[in-house]
Amino acid sequence: YRGADAIGNPVNFVQGILSGNFGISGSGPGSIPVPLPFELSRWFGDFPAQVAAQWSSIGASYSTDQTTSVRQEIGKYTSALGLVSGVSGTAGQVVNLYNSAMNAYTTGGMLMNAGGVGTVASVGVGGAELMCPPGIMPFGLAFQSDLDSFFWRGLVPLESIYPATWLPGMREVGQGLFQTWGNVWPRTGMIFEQHPVKGAAVLAQRVGDIISHPAQPHIYSMLQVDTNPNYRFFGFQGIKEHDESHTLWQRVFPSPQSQCAIFGSNDSFALMGFGDGQNMNNRGTVWNAWRKQDCCKKPSGRAVFFLGSVP
Repeated sequence: YRGADAIGNPVNFVQGILSGNFGISGSGPGSIPVPLPFELSRWFGDFPAQVAAQWSSIGASYSTDQTTSVRQEIGKYTSALGLVSGVSGTAGQVVNLYNSAMNAYTTGGMLMNAGGVGTVASVGVGGAELMCPPGIMPFGLAFQSDLDSFFWRGLVPLESIYPATWLPGMREVGQGLFQTWGNVWPRTGMIFEQHPVKGAAVLAQRVGDIISHPAQPHIYSMLQVDTNPNYRFFGFQGIKEHDESHTLWQRVFPSPQSQCAIFGSNDSFALMGFGDGQNMNNRGTVWNAWRKQDCCKKPSGRAVFFLGSVP
């Protein structure tokens, strides 16, 4: 198992400098995010819809025998985890466990009463006239695998009830029959990729998938795109694999890259594969996620109505 963190880029402070307030104002995210069990508590009521949505996305490439077998295995896990009748059985034990283990991070020590993003300090990032406010504070901690260890290490395998965990080829980082990357699901720290740089890329994709979607079975702080009432935001649909219209990745350590790209290029027959010659002992790899974010700023003191857009 490998560890992973998701931290707000400190360069976000540049935005505050450009707007003349050096990053301290009330026009950005209202608090520094910290991982809390809030989204996990929402997951217990939302997971049936999520699983159904994944099943509906399965194409004709999967045979009836494959999907039937996977449904049977998922049924076994759902029953074993006590998720058939809502928050009960093992699921209830998970809640009680986190009520104790995460007492310092919840309201009154109760998981089901946990608030949204934990407030560490009331600060924000000011928005310049030509820039959108960021969705996360500089140095804000959106995900830390040690805080999520029960799920990141598969001790409580809640993601086992999703078909993407069982069906080969579904939600893969690499593309093609001979790809050498790995799978997005299950989103844990266990990975079979032997190339350390590729392995780090797959884990980054997994963490990005977790923190950019609501009600996931993990301890994290969701990226907030539309927290500022003075702006209207468009287009962001989460961090997804093979989707350069929303997110591009750039390695900043080791061997910083000057270009951005999506993960998953098929380099099976290339002389130099992705990340070759770029390893640095066991000090890890750092990626910067560049997200496309469109917004309009509401003029001060005026009512604004969105009429439409031209692609």
